[in-house]
Amino acid sequence: HGPVIQLNNGSWLIPQEGIDPGGKEPKVWVSRSTDAGETWEFHGMVSDSKDEIGFWELRLLQIPSGRILATMRTQEANFYQSHSDDQGKTWSPYRDTGLWCHGSSPLDMLLLEDGSVLCTYGQRREPYGIYACLLTNEGERWHYDDQVTLREGAPDDDFGYPNSELMDDGSILTVYYWHQEGQTRHLASIRWTLH
Repeated sequence: HGPVIQLNNGSWLIPQEGIDPGGKEPKVWVSRSTDAGETWEFHGMVSDSKDEIGFWELRLLQIPSGRILATMRTQEANFYQSHSDDQGKTWSPYRDTGLWCHGSSPLDMLLLEDGSVLCTYGQRREPYGIYACLLTNEGERWHYDDQVTLREGAPDDDFGYPNSELMDDGSILTVYYWHQEGQTRHLASIRWTLH
């Protein structure tokens, strides 16, 4: 439920999710490969199946210090986050980001040249749209007041899953799925800058 990332030590991490037999809410964890994806093993639990909050669609990003940032989607709460300082083996207690989720599409994280992290997300409440904000200070500070509106006006909550990439000229390309009144889903994009 998210892209594999390659760590600075050469190993790969893959985000995973599931529900324990008899469990009620999904939990998220990471598995690791040290042979370029030939074999995988459980590596670290990010959330616990005993939690009342269910977590889905874990996203991972390693920042220059080596810390791995993780964000999680929820159905009935805000986006949550955690981090690991030991290559994904153990994780900090997860905490509320303050960003509204409640079933919105997951956060995409992009490391920028200045070390900050650009987070783009589809917010599935009116005015339905694609938004972005910065995360700084090793993943500790969210810049909510500087949120950028990339697109608004979807007819309902069936849209999102943005992915952003930094282009050679310094602009950002954000691709996401969208639809109009006719319900025909399509990919759309916006090329934009933070300045």
